[in-house]
Amino acid sequence: MLPNLKKIKERRETLQLKQKQFAKMCGIKPNLLNMIERGSANPSYKTWTKIENCLDKEEAKTQGKTKTAGEICISPFISVRQSDPINDAVQLMKKHDFSQLPVMSGSNCVGVITDHLILIYEANGGSLVSSKVKDAMDVSPPIIDEKTPITPQLLELLSNSSCLLVSYQNKVDGIITIIDAIRGGQK
Repeated sequence: MLPNLKKIKERRETLQLKQKQFAKMCGIKPNLLNMIERGSANPSYKTWTKIENCLDKEEAKTQGKTKTAGEICISPFISVRQSDPINDAVQLMKKHDFSQLPVMSGSNCVGVITDHLILIYEANGGSLVSSKVKDAMDVSPPIIDEKTPITPQLLELLSNSSCLLVSYQNKVDGIITIIDAIRGGQK
């Protein structure tokens, strides 16, 4: 998604933030923010991300909707092991109406298995009865801290992943799926 630089000034003014005050909040120089808002400078990706995150955070505060990953995640969550039969994962997905399951090794996530991956595995001749989860799983989904605010950028990350895992004191203990994010956003 390309940034809409024309909206920065409009969003900042809607929040009733002075340019100098907002630049300080973002950790950038006021003259750089001024040039970006006027269209005479294009920010780096890092600078644009800082600006967008600050705007999102401040907008969420004013709307009273600031929620954290820990508030909307499902904890504890259901998972499988690499050595489990794929068919067991399928049965868990059916029983709980899940489309994905984290693959755990102790308290560490080592991957994820999804209904889509299982379908592809089976279409390529894999057996759901005799194969193991490790044969069809994908890499571990992103892990975020429980205190991470739910922002549009985080929701975009979620839309590009099958799920997000949530850590409490450096231990994975929660999961956020797209439906959890939708439900969590409701008042």
